[in-house]
Amino acid sequence: LIWFGDILNFYAMMGFALLLFRKMSARALLGWAVFFLTAPIWLYAGYLVFAQVTHAAPVAAPETAAGMRAILDGYVHGDYPDVVESNAQIYAFTWIRRIYRFQLLRIFGMFLLGAWAGKIGLPQARDALRPLLGRWLVLGLTIGLPLNLAFAAIGGNDALVLASAKGLLSITLGSLGIPLLSLA
Repeated sequence: LIWFGDILNFYAMMGFALLLFRKMSARALLGWAVFFLTAPIWLYAGYLVFAQVTHAAPVAAPETAAGMRAILDGYVHGDYPDVVESNAQIYAFTWIRRIYRFQLLRIFGMFLLGAWAGKIGLPQARDALRPLLGRWLVLGLTIGLPLNLAFAAIGGNDALVLASAKGLLSITLGSLGIPLLSLA
């Protein structure tokens, strides 16, 4: 009934939010895209500063070993209603995880970047924009690919919990590298 790994439900929600931006100019779309793509960096930096200034106790990820064992037990030993219940619980975890890892902001930024590309007529003007597309390819591969490799090497989104300089580096690498590689 509910599969926790389906990204399409997140994309559908982002698509509904994208409707709010449909009448904006290409310049405004690009500005909002940059805002949402970089928002995780400054939000995480604020979170890190807050945690250091207040000496807040570290907060662990909301998934607990015991909670995950109970969910997995539903898959292994349960019947169909138990599996549906386990899927629903993991589905809720995925929303929570995407929120505290700032992934929803990046996903929406990518949606706005796509809307911007459509607004400037990129799909229809590929031949006329070939030099620009070539520069994007080089930029995305020479900068975006190494940033993404570094993002993966330090733990990707898993490095974000607990608040740390490594988490800030991770979110910066991901927030810059993912869109650049996507442009390529």
